[in-house]
Formats: sequence, structure tokens, C-alpha cells
Amino acid sequence: MALNEDKGKEVSIGLIVKNEDIVSNKIIPKKIIQSLEEKPYFLLIYIIREDIVKINIFPIENKAVKKILINLTDFSPELVNIISNILKDLNLNDSILHTTGICHAEEFCYYETYINIANLNEINITLEKIKEEFSDIPGINNVMIEDIPLL
Repeated sequence: MALNEDKGKEVSIGLIVKNEDIVSNKIIPKKIIQSLEEKPYFLLIYIIREDIVKINIFPIENKAVKKILINLTDFSPELVNIISNILKDLNLNDSILHTTGICHAEEFCYYETYINIANLNEINITLEKIKEEFSDIPGINNVMIEDIPLL
């Protein structure tokens, strides 16, 4: 049985955990834990592909993280470039923690990015503004901004 039974509904699953939850975890080798930058939290991103799960671990300063999930008509280099330029124009480049994209089938193409939203007030950007900027682009079907839960 494939791990990704919900194909087309998400690219990854994010979870925020406290530092002590990673440090005391027996499944992650000590050598890996010691190589991670010491921060109060970690963002775990689980990417499910066929019969494997890839786990990315990002040390983060705070738990103010959102996932922007963009449903595309197709996954073209031009559209990805437009998305990248919007992120740059909104001064979000320094807030990006992770980006990825995939097409499961023609109608299930997604681009997603995890961003730290702690400094949005400083750069005069709202989540609504981010959503509006992406929603106005031809080739983008839907934009969702999701909370990332804390374990």
C-alpha cells in the first residue's frame, strides 16, 4: 500500500516541535542532533513520495511559521519564476524556510513554501496581501495559507 493515499491534496506536512523534543528523541542519531544549530524550535517537514517519507529538520527561532500552498494549472518554469519574483517583491526571501513543488497529475500541481511570519509587521505585509498577490496570477487556481501546528 502506498503511503500517500491522499495524493493531490498536499505536498508535505509540517510540524513544529520544541528543542527538547528533538534532543531527547531516540530515533534521530546523536551525531545528527549535535550537528543541528541550537534553536528553541524545529520545523519538521514530512514529504511523502510513493513508499517513502523524507523528513527535513529546520532549526527555527520561533514558532511563527505558515505554509503557503499554491495550486497551479501546470508546473512551468515561467510560473515558478513569477512566484519567486512575487516572494522577492514582497520582501519575503529572508523569511523562506523551505520550498518545493510537484505535479501528481495534470489537475494536481502544487508549489508550496514555508515562511517565518514573525517579521511581517516590520515589512508591512499581511497574510491577506500575500494571498491576493498570488491569486491575481494567471495559472494559479487557488492559494491556501495554513498554520503549522506545535507538537
